Amino acid sequence: MTEDSLINHCIKGSRYHQRVLFEKYYKMAYNKAYSYLSNKTDTEDAVVIGFNQVFMNLNKFEKRGERSFQNWILTIIINAAIKIIKSKKILFATNELDTKVHLEPDDKEDIDMDSVQKIYEIMEEMPRGYKLVFIMYVIEGYRHNEIAKYLDITVNTSKSQLSKAKAFIRKKIKLVEHE
Repeated sequence: MTEDSLINHCIKGSRYHQRVLFEKYYKMAYNKAYSYLSNKTDTEDAVVIGFNQVFMNLNKFEKRGERSFQNWILTIIINAAIKIIKSKKILFATNELDTKVHLEPDDKEDIDMDSVQKIYEIMEEMPRGYKLVFIMYVIEGYRHNEIAKYLDITVNTSKSQLSKAKAFIRKKIKLVEHE
């Protein structure tokens, strides 16, 4: 069955096809939500909330390329994850220093690691604010003004959190190298 056909059946209300769509994209959605939330309960909530939004807005989806449907679903899942994070109100530990940190232009340094898996392990140890901004900026490719808008923080807080996330990773890498 083609993606277009599956979408059309779902729009018409076919529960069977909605289940097929859910199962087809569940793992991808779960992994994306987990990268933001880092716990099973919140991740499952984000996936359920996200797919509810997908099904409620499926008739508004506009195909714009080969992977546009997948990207559309991921955007909805990311938004659901961010809403969960915001609802917990434990995003950032901000203080006056956060808005006064002197930030250099983005460095393009490569992190010398044996595997990307190690980076993800380090990310799991990061404070939530660092991790969220790091994921959105480095992995997802959002700009600081977009991150600030999504998370309802200042651009300087976004930049500060990214700077702190990079410092956190560097520190952890140095610890691993010295073991």
